[in-house]
Amino acid sequence: MMQQEQQQVTNVNLHHSNSNIELDRSKWVENALRMNPHIRDLRDRIKPLSRALKWGEYYQVGKQQVKETLDKSTIIQLVLQHLSSQGFEMSRIELERESGLKSSLNENNSSRLVHLMNIGMRNSEKVYDLIIDERIGKVLGLKKDRHLELEEHLLQLGMQEEEIQEEDVDIWNISSSSSHDLEVDTIIDSDSGEMEKSVKYGSLNGLVRYLTSISDLNSKFQDTFLLTFQSFTTTQILFEKLAQRFNVPPSYEPDVPNRNEIVKIIHLQVCKILKKWMDEYPSDFDENLKRSVAAFIHIIRREDEPSLATLIQTSLSKLHSNSNVKWFLNAEKKPEPIVPKNIFSNSLGFGDLDEEELARQITLTDFEVFSQIRPAELLNLAWSNPKLKHRATNVLKLIDRFNCISSWVATSIVSVEKVKNRAKVLCKFIKLARHLMQLNNFNSLTAVMGAFNLASVHRLRYTWELVPANMLEVRPEIERLMSTEGGFEVYRENLKQASPCVPYLGVHLADLTYIEETSNWVEVDNHKLINFFKRKSIHSVISQVQKHQRVPYQLQSVQQIMNYLKEVPLMDEPALYRVSLDREPRKAKVGDIQ
Repeated sequence: MMQQEQQQVTNVNLHHSNSNIELDRSKWVENALRMNPHIRDLRDRIKPLSRALKWGEYYQVGKQQVKETLDKSTIIQLVLQHLSSQGFEMSRIELERESGLKSSLNENNSSRLVHLMNIGMRNSEKVYDLIIDERIGKVLGLKKDRHLELEEHLLQLGMQEEEIQEEDVDIWNISSSSSHDLEVDTIIDSDSGEMEKSVKYGSLNGLVRYLTSISDLNSKFQDTFLLTFQSFTTTQILFEKLAQRFNVPPSYEPDVPNRNEIVKIIHLQVCKILKKWMDEYPSDFDENLKRSVAAFIHIIRREDEPSLATLIQTSLSKLHSNSNVKWFLNAEKKPEPIVPKNIFSNSLGFGDLDEEELARQITLTDFEVFSQIRPAELLNLAWSNPKLKHRATNVLKLIDRFNCISSWVATSIVSVEKVKNRAKVLCKFIKLARHLMQLNNFNSLTAVMGAFNLASVHRLRYTWELVPANMLEVRPEIERLMSTEGGFEVYRENLKQASPCVPYLGVHLADLTYIEETSNWVEVDNHKLINFFKRKSIHSVISQVQKHQRVPYQLQSVQQIMNYLKEVPLMDEPALYRVSLDREPRKAKVGDIQ
């Protein structure tokens, strides 16, 4: 008993003495989170605003180019508009007085500041979701590698740079190794039969020097270079190289009697190339590059070249006004749309629509997407590279349309319960395919034929048997046109004469994929040089695409049909096959089919 009481007294004394010790608690939370990463992840998830701020700090969104875009007056305008939208009039008036700026209102007077913050929050949320999904996948032993998806998202946001090999050597720094920085052959042109110069490989400096050469004015090289350069450098680096080339150093040919004339010719060539670039590829010029061009115009004026400054200023003004026109519309009369009596009805359905008009509206939408594809979208297999997909938005849109058309056709056929009605729908799509062929819309034509060849549609034996013979004759005709034999030989031959048209993009993407198997670089005397022969092959494919982008269809848009096509039913392949089995079960007799 005495021993128990003494032990209790001892415990009390120990507790009392411990309470007097000052413990450092400043690192407790930090240590606990470090030792328990699952708690840290949980805290990250329940503090989205804190997450967004930390994300901003980590990716340094306050870098100089962001500050140039979001200057002080822009931020104040956002705050003023927010105050007005929230009804804080006194604060708004006071801030206007202090800043000397006036607020502008949206049509619905909603806060643009809140809108932008919501976008930022969503973007940062996705970053954390991708990171945490990958962590959870590793903990649970799941294959959840989200790293490539994360990189793609960061590239889209401009938070991560693409891996482009840069050449930091000044273009005028011509060393002993520069003798190997360009290789030019003389070949016989296959079209004209005349001798011409052809660049095989070179360094970036060597290629830009040849691009702006004062002796070899090679227009084919210029066209190929401007179309493909983004496969080996960036728009900003190319512009910097052109600016370097313009700034001729005093050490260049100091003893040549006509040096001033040579310098002026170099200036002229640089400005001609810059103008050609701006006029033919306006989408290459973002706001940062436009500002760089504007600064360059001041440099041109300082060199006492007013006519060249005016030349570049004219092209820059076109970029700012978005007045670059891809084609001239001709005066050809557009055919009158074929519309049903219930065109304005909410119950407008597939059966109401004429197949020819349906083909026209599909073609107009396809061509709108196709015509927006930029050359950069077709370089470096951007459409299939997770790091570069943000470049290929229109290519991916057209691929998505192809898949949607194919899925819609198959869904519409297998969804019909009665075999006779199903055969009627199938006939309607065969007619649609024929009209797409007549319109030279090879992309959607292939999508429709692809739907016919899906197992879920192809297996519907009793449905196909009800299709009239004259209708079935259309299918082999289209199959011959789009046959893969000889590398789509028949299609390629028809494409030469087709105008206007929407090419089957899959063929041209396959061509580019094949070319990409060739190395981007050539090793010469331990120097890695750009394989320009490969770029000529790429140019050959993309220029064919560009040719068809320049000739639009002369058709009238029917908005009601366009709206219908946006909301068509779609099923995935497993669902299509299940429904197909319901419609015509395996080993079913003709009498079993309704």
